[in-house]
Amino acid sequence: PDFFQKNTTGTNEHTILADYVEGFNKVGIESGIKAIFRNNKSNFNYTDSDMMNNTFKLSQDVISAYTSLTYKIKSWGIKGGIRAEQTLIGDDILQNYLNIVPSLAVTIQLNAVNSINFGFSQRLKRPGINRLNPFVDRSNPNYESGGNPGLNASSINNILLGYNYSGKILSFNIGMGYAIFNNLDFKTYIYDQATRITKSTYANIGEGNALSTDIYVNFVAAKQLSFNLNGNLTYINIKGITALPSTEGLYHNFTISGSYRPLPSWRLGVNINVIGKNPSS
Repeated sequence: PDFFQKNTTGTNEHTILADYVEGFNKVGIESGIKAIFRNNKSNFNYTDSDMMNNTFKLSQDVISAYTSLTYKIKSWGIKGGIRAEQTLIGDDILQNYLNIVPSLAVTIQLNAVNSINFGFSQRLKRPGINRLNPFVDRSNPNYESGGNPGLNASSINNILLGYNYSGKILSFNIGMGYAIFNNLDFKTYIYDQATRITKSTYANIGEGNALSTDIYVNFVAAKQLSFNLNGNLTYINIKGITALPSTEGLYHNFTISGSYRPLPSWRLGVNINVIGKNPSS
């Protein structure tokens, strides 16, 4: 049979937002609303099989409102906020869910050159059209794949702690973060012994955590000579509720650079990049 495939896709997105900012002595207020309107479509067909053709439309509208308060007193700065996000999915799939997303950031200025900060934030990741589309691709006689229209948004919770030193010759920033992943959409596989066909789809079965360290160092050795170090070291442990799939390991990326200016209009630079493996998606 002729398995030649053609897939015509299209997408458009429009954003409307409005913000309000006001300050009262040591207190600041920031509020706003935002609306994102997304439309996706896919027209998938085989050249000689109308039964395998698929036309899929998906609209995803996100209506959100947020407010945050900032308070400064002496060496302390505190900012807390909350955001409500209503997700409306229509056309070939119908979904409607509300997420409440909090955030908190605190900065303490210890003296003129030393400060520490910590905070909490949450981020949402919504599944895309390819993962939601229920159409089953049977172009491979031994393998069938399709999306899952019942997928929900994944959440990532971040806890951050950092220290900053700003000197004339040496300045550096060290940050540590701990992330908690919930409801991740993973690809699942089921082998049917009767038909000898492997079937795959997506499901919200992933969870895990990550511990990371970020470092930035700037050293001014002379008026014309400076060095920089920028790096990240992360341990990730993500697994599915049903044991597989899973991702676990230590990942790193570092960049060392130097800059020398023999003349005001000249700059000589050198960079060394150390790039480790990336976690599988």
